[in-house]
Amino acid sequence: MALRIVSAFVVASVSMAAAGQEPPTTSPVEQQRGNQPTLSTDPSARDQRLPPPSDASSYTLRIKSFREYRLAEGKIVATEAHFEYRGYDVRAKEVHGDLETNVFQLRGEVDVVGQSETVKAEYMEIDFQNRTFKLQSGTADVKPQRLEGFITTDIYLRAESATGREGLLEARIAAATTCSYDRPHYEIETQELIVIPDRRLTFKNMRLRVLGRTVFGLPRLDIPLDRSTREYLPEVGQSIDDGYYLRFKFPLAIRQNLFIFRTDLTTKKGVALGGDYLYATPESKGEVRAIAGFEDGFNTIRYSASAKHRQRFSFGEFDGNVESRSFRFFGGPTSKLTDIRLAFLPNFLGTNGTSRLGLNHLINETGDFRSTQSNFSLSDYRRWDSRHTTSLNLNLSEVRASVGGTTISTRKVLDVRFQDSLAMPRFSAQLDFNRAIPIGTNLSFLGGIDRAPELSFRTDKTRLLGPQANFPNFSALLSVGNFIDNAQSLQVARLFFDLRTTKTGVPINGFGVEYDAGLKQGLYGDNTAQFTPSANIRTTYQHERAFSINLRYNYTRQHGFTPLFFDRGGRSNVVSFDALAHPAQGLKIGGQTGYDINREREGQIAWQSPAIRLEYEPTDRFRFRALANYNAFAQRWGSVRLDTMYRQGDFTFAASANYDAGSGRWGSVNLFADALRWGRLSASVLLQWNGFTRQFDSRQFSFAYDMHCTEAILQILEDNTGFSPGRQIAFFIRIKGLPFDSAFGTGRLGQPVGGGTGPSY
Repeated sequence: MALRIVSAFVVASVSMAAAGQEPPTTSPVEQQRGNQPTLSTDPSARDQRLPPPSDASSYTLRIKSFREYRLAEGKIVATEAHFEYRGYDVRAKEVHGDLETNVFQLRGEVDVVGQSETVKAEYMEIDFQNRTFKLQSGTADVKPQRLEGFITTDIYLRAESATGREGLLEARIAAATTCSYDRPHYEIETQELIVIPDRRLTFKNMRLRVLGRTVFGLPRLDIPLDRSTREYLPEVGQSIDDGYYLRFKFPLAIRQNLFIFRTDLTTKKGVALGGDYLYATPESKGEVRAIAGFEDGFNTIRYSASAKHRQRFSFGEFDGNVESRSFRFFGGPTSKLTDIRLAFLPNFLGTNGTSRLGLNHLINETGDFRSTQSNFSLSDYRRWDSRHTTSLNLNLSEVRASVGGTTISTRKVLDVRFQDSLAMPRFSAQLDFNRAIPIGTNLSFLGGIDRAPELSFRTDKTRLLGPQANFPNFSALLSVGNFIDNAQSLQVARLFFDLRTTKTGVPINGFGVEYDAGLKQGLYGDNTAQFTPSANIRTTYQHERAFSINLRYNYTRQHGFTPLFFDRGGRSNVVSFDALAHPAQGLKIGGQTGYDINREREGQIAWQSPAIRLEYEPTDRFRFRALANYNAFAQRWGSVRLDTMYRQGDFTFAASANYDAGSGRWGSVNLFADALRWGRLSASVLLQWNGFTRQFDSRQFSFAYDMHCTEAILQILEDNTGFSPGRQIAFFIRIKGLPFDSAFGTGRLGQPVGGGTGPSY
């Protein structure tokens, strides 16, 4: 079993900060304003702040108080003023404003409150129309909505100077924290701070101060906001494939882009170094990733590289993706894989449709074996008017395989797919042409069924008789076409007719009937024919949702013969019954079974899936469900499934189990408990027991200790099935205000690990 230890080296000394302190009623930025009420950090108080105006052009200036005030030619000069304008509440000793440009200069005890920020400064310039600002010697409380929700709590800033606009905040000689105490537990002091809401936080020449003491400093620290935080947790451990290993990533911003340095140090596979470069401009976006290392005493190079780029031009959009890697698996031969995918979407072919050109090329080399796959595609969709559309898809593909330079297999095919649809008042017509055309000598050509061509007509009750006609709903299809079955080297004409009638909807009280019935008829050019009647009928009785009874009948049977395999179907003749009663509030009791008439005629056991069920959900906080299935073939009970759930505040408990009556074992028992609390400590547990292997498929534990603005987290995650089974132990201290993606509740490949026993019922 592999043991993996993951550590996030953040300062552990923060843990001593929270003891014995109570949270303040106001943040460091939101102080008392004379006789005005305090702006509390409580969310309910924040909701009362001024919302952004619904119509900024008509939002007028409202003066609430002033000592001196003068307005001339759209210019405002005031002292000791208090006013509201364009969604902001503002106070300042001196105000100079221009109502035409909406630019205001504020000096002396400036105090600005908006929906997404609270700012105090000695000097501030605000452009109310463009919602930008500049300040000197100020503090700010920035709300999560200002950063587009990429943080979960307020960020408190103080800076000698700062500028802000939509999508960017920059500050110099600044300090930032998410701690709301007047003397915060921690602060990040920096010469320059850059906040890009949907991408990252950047600190230049930063130092971390905990309880007033400098703990460490870095020339630069970048915190991505748009990527999983788990990507940057270092991994130290041991596994069968790698031996002892150390892996970590370090993000570094380059202007507006991001570079991620990566290391992979292993005792069995050697050393690998690489990086990821992610970039974006107004017209393009892309990423380049590469990592390379040596194996077998520096005799073999293993690498993995990829590049993605998307570019917008005035005449269209280009999208490219290239991947290449070289690797060995368990000492086998070296494998090289290269995958190239290019696409171009022109926009100069008119606005009534879309077109796409694509090129895919895949090369796979392992030892002397080499295979290549190439595809060139062209697609076009056009809406000529409200009734007429066309669709064209051309794909030229070539597949080659060779050993030692000798070709052993080749296939080159042009696939043509065309569709022309026309909607008319009484019916719609559609022409389809699908053809796989082999090119040259194909050593291994195997195609499907081609339509060359097929013409179809469709109509229904609404088109022919109108929606109000007193006639059952129906739809009809008539088609005629020529079909080529490449597998059987068969070419045959087909005349096909499909008539269906449906009725949906049943009353809440009393009897009701739903049905879907039809007849399919095919006539073929080789003097064969087939017709298939079908019926799906549901009869129900309901009494004010107190109980319901359903009787269903499903019938399908083919008569005759068809040479085309996609026209062939099975046969069914099944009656099924289910009932559900609500004898008390939140209580449901029901059962179901089915009877296969075809199996009974063949002398086999005809009963299908007898089952009984029970559900009890008196409130949305508690639920219990049970389902028992009877195995009619073995003439005994098959399985019993149970699950329950209870919620109380943040606490959740869930359990599920599956009992296999045939083996007399509990096949699976799963337990989940979330947010178990003891004071500042909370815990979550997830257990999955496999009764057949008599071991836990998964055991996961997560413990968190609340330290006000931070929390210490210990996780023990063990998976004994699937990809790379083993145990992972992680300990880290995180800032609660920053986004966090925990590995708890997921498997080795990131898949969710739940507490259920199978599909819901």
